[in-house]
Amino acid sequence: MTVMHRTLSAGDGHRIHITTAGSADGIPIVSFHGGPGSGSNASMLRPFDLSRFLVVLIDQRGSGRSTPSGRIARNSTAWLLRDVEAVRAHLGISKWYVLGGSWGATFAIAYSGSYPEAVLGLILRGTFLASGREVRGLLSASRTRAPRAWLDLYRASGAAGSDAMVSAMYTRLRQGGPTAWRVAQAYSALERAMLARCNRHMSSRTRRQNTLQQRRQTAKYLIQVHYLWNACGLRGGRLPQLAAQAHAHGIVGTAVHGKRDPVCPLANLAWLKTHMPNIKQICVNAGHLASDPPIHAALVSVLDEIARQHAPNVT
Repeated sequence: MTVMHRTLSAGDGHRIHITTAGSADGIPIVSFHGGPGSGSNASMLRPFDLSRFLVVLIDQRGSGRSTPSGRIARNSTAWLLRDVEAVRAHLGISKWYVLGGSWGATFAIAYSGSYPEAVLGLILRGTFLASGREVRGLLSASRTRAPRAWLDLYRASGAAGSDAMVSAMYTRLRQGGPTAWRVAQAYSALERAMLARCNRHMSSRTRRQNTLQQRRQTAKYLIQVHYLWNACGLRGGRLPQLAAQAHAHGIVGTAVHGKRDPVCPLANLAWLKTHMPNIKQICVNAGHLASDPPIHAALVSVLDEIARQHAPNVT
């Protein structure tokens, strides 16, 4: 098993960080990180049998180890889709499976509809649909579920009212410096408080960070709020259109979703059933994170089934 890191120039000032792990002749699969802005990490490799898969992780523009960190210029879903195709061509992969969790699931649907000829199958985890309803729902729900953390973010954002929080956060994150860091720190604390309610293995406590870690976290949340403020580039019913295109191309797959997911509503599965009826649904007693044991086990099972399908026939 080999892990390799490389960067690819996007030709417009962005450099995309790529990680490949597993067997060179393994089943190719690209795994999209969440956020937006979170970047890839080693934990994303845990569900895979790396003796049977070749896993590709891509740090999206401005995220993770891609550079420049936190750059929002020329940073949209349309640009990200082009980057993935550039990575696939660079690696010489004709077709691959596509896995994505949370925002990564949104992006996986968008990619499958944009480039269906490159997709062998789809695996979604905790599907986010990038809707205004979900963003508003997250902030309004957290006001009652994690009131102290919500109030800290509200104050850090300087919002004139709760409905203006995303706009206010975006303004302050773009300012940079201590003001942006306070928003990023408060946003991170709110996310942790929400997720910890559904995952007993996760602590809601915020750890002290050095200057470099503060800069990275600020960059992460600048990218995230940039996408949320711009509806992830999917206004006007764009995601249903892309889902329909993937379905029309015959793309199949599986969606794993936690019944107690505090971020992505369970109702999103009804959306999938309507727009992508070829996607099998597995609902487990879990929250949002891939590390939640029932979600992890479900992903391992799905990947094992794919590996069995690709195993050579023994006569």
